Amino acid sequence: MQIEKILNKKNGKLIKNGISVTATLFDAELDELELSFDYSQSVNIDTEKLAYISLSIQNLYDMIELIEKSELYYKKLY
Repeated sequence: MQIEKILNKKNGKLIKNGISVTATLFDAELDELELSFDYSQSVNIDTEKLAYISLSIQNLYDMIELIEKSELYYKKLY
């Protein structure tokens, strides 16, 4: 089992609440990143509590996958 799933069982999964779509990912240094998605083929990363983030190639692939999933959700919603 990956350490990320032990730390947060919803890691890497979209959380849909009406028009709000969010997710949580851990960066390469296991800092928890709060992500939000809107209908713009992009991701917003809340870095307010962090000095910096360190993204791995896998983090970037995971974010791309989450963007694609959020876009599908918004297409169905609208």
